[in-house]
Amino acid sequence: MKLELKRFDPTKIKNDSVVVFIGKRNTGKSYCMKDILSYNKDIPVGVVVSQTERANGYFEKFIPKMLIYDELEEKLISKFLTRQISITNERKRDMAKHGNSSIDPRAFLILDDCMYNKSAMTDKNIRCIFMNGRHYKIFLLITMQHGLGLPPDLRSNIDYVFIFRNNIVKEREKIYNHYAGMFPTFDVFNQVMNQCTENYECLVIDNKVQSNNISDIVFWYKAQDVNYKMCSHDLWEMQSLQDQRDLMGLTNEDGEDIEDYDPGVFVKKKNSKLIKVRKQASY
Repeated sequence: MKLELKRFDPTKIKNDSVVVFIGKRNTGKSYCMKDILSYNKDIPVGVVVSQTERANGYFEKFIPKMLIYDELEEKLISKFLTRQISITNERKRDMAKHGNSSIDPRAFLILDDCMYNKSAMTDKNIRCIFMNGRHYKIFLLITMQHGLGLPPDLRSNIDYVFIFRNNIVKEREKIYNHYAGMFPTFDVFNQVMNQCTENYECLVIDNKVQSNNISDIVFWYKAQDVNYKMCSHDLWEMQSLQDQRDLMGLTNEDGEDIEDYDPGVFVKKKNSKLIKVRKQASY
């Protein structure tokens, strides 16, 4: 049995989508996220929550440090969502009154290996972003090490799933049961995953497509090495100013300003068929 899978076209992902990357450490999921983000690098603002940022400084290379946080706190997500609701409503008022608006309401929210926390899955603001984030122009990107990081009602709102190499059978079964039910059997899924997740490649599942054909739903992808910076030029200027203040000792140990200062952030089984995957290089 032959199965032709096309290379995924990342330009398909709209900037109000919910995208999930599933893979163990060092499988390339953060690298892939950076690649996917590059197609929407003009989004003016956003928030990153990553507990590993202080250790590896990965995100600050392309996202201003003032937008990066260590802990997933309810207050932070509430503030972010309130900002998005407010700015999208303001844009609507502008459009109704003037027929156009200079307001860019788009924002991204990156949750990097944060969903192991059970309180995050019940947080009303995170649930709202999953279910209604498109109305508030939120591009939600989540990395997870395990396939059971999200409850069913949130999984049903995922637009794209990127699945990376995993050599634990039980983990593969979870991914198959919760994200890859379009494959007729676990054995078929297992064979396809074996052939499409080597050398930092991944499987991509498009939940938005209206088709029952596996070749229309499942793709393969390998991220490219891209260098760019997210967010507006103004934010990077603010970050540069903040870095200068840090060097001058004008902030405390927590990175907070000693004097008042507002940077304006937020303006295989028996007798089973063998699957041979042919990966097309084009979209």
